Amino acid sequence: MTKYSLRTRMMILILAPTLLIGLLLSTSFVVHRYNELQEQLVNAGVNIIEPLVVARRVRHDFPRPRIDQAASQSIAPLSFRDCAFDYRVRCAE
Repeated sequence: MTKYSLRTRMMILILAPTLLIGLLLSTSFVVHRYNELQEQLVNAGVNIIEPLVVARRVRHDFPRPRIDQAASQSIAPLSFRDCAFDYRVRCAE
């Protein structure tokens, strides 16, 4: 068994509890902040989604006007989705 000097033993007795308390406190703060950020993220998502849900409900309360098939083909031969998501389709027409 190694014999440590008085100075080494005192440093261990001083530093060990300090490091242990520091690690516990820092872990506690990190976990607490993580939970706060998670709650903030959920609240931000709810604040974004609620107006969209209200707008969607309002939009569905009013009937949309119907356009017959021939008129819709003469107005727009390509849909917006074709133009927006397929770069090979020319939408200049």
